[in-house]
Amino acid sequence: MQFTGWSPCLSLQVEAFRSLVYLREVGLFVFSELFDHPLIKSLDEKDASHDLAMLRLFCYGTYNDYKAAKTSYPPLTPLQVRKLRQLSIISACYLQKLIPYDHLLQMLELSSLRELEDLIIELFYLEAACGKLDQQKGLLVVESAIGRDLRETELPKLRSDLEAWCNRVDVVVSEVVGEMEKAKKIKHDWELGRTALTEKINLLNSLGKKDAGKFDVSQGSALPFCYYFKSHLHASVVGRRSSLYCKQVEQFLTVVLVLSLYSCIS
Repeated sequence: MQFTGWSPCLSLQVEAFRSLVYLREVGLFVFSELFDHPLIKSLDEKDASHDLAMLRLFCYGTYNDYKAAKTSYPPLTPLQVRKLRQLSIISACYLQKLIPYDHLLQMLELSSLRELEDLIIELFYLEAACGKLDQQKGLLVVESAIGRDLRETELPKLRSDLEAWCNRVDVVVSEVVGEMEKAKKIKHDWELGRTALTEKINLLNSLGKKDAGKFDVSQGSALPFCYYFKSHLHASVVGRRSSLYCKQVEQFLTVVLVLSLYSCIS
């Protein structure tokens, strides 16, 4: 038998209960605390079955649940229907990060795309969900959503999910710590190598003549050092050999000096 309206024979407690669950408050998306209210605890399941079913619907259910058993609930006002549809969108956000408009239109029995977007935009405004509307692709792109009420039977799964998440966090933290230790070792080795290179360069500079030019490791230029030896060694053969021979000697000396400098650096 379908429930057709408020019964005049219901007790004052049930009438007061209806005032608690007149679910049209904007921004209210969590309702399970109502079950802890003394008035609701005192209700007879038989006398207030439809009202309690409606409260459970708004706590844990979706618009699909309402469609499947409309006779189990009192008639919903337009504002209550709107709220239930928004709750259903929030539940859908837990399951998908890219939700097609067509899926939401069918699930919520909406024919107007504008009405659907208004529901979603209001959720964004109330910070009940976070994301964006991709109108070109017809998608709701979900970033996050608030939590809804949980049944006690869902708590073990929630605990298991949280433990799995904590384990993943521990793994990531261990990997980050390992990478930090590697970075510290690389930095330490680089500093040791830089110190050793500076000492070698200073030693080589001390063996050269005063006009040889100094190797400035802070500026990373070895040209003065190389040019000094090239010019002096080249001068020793100029005038005694052909220009081609001098050029070959100069090229050979350049290669030797570059390899020597590379050996000092490494």
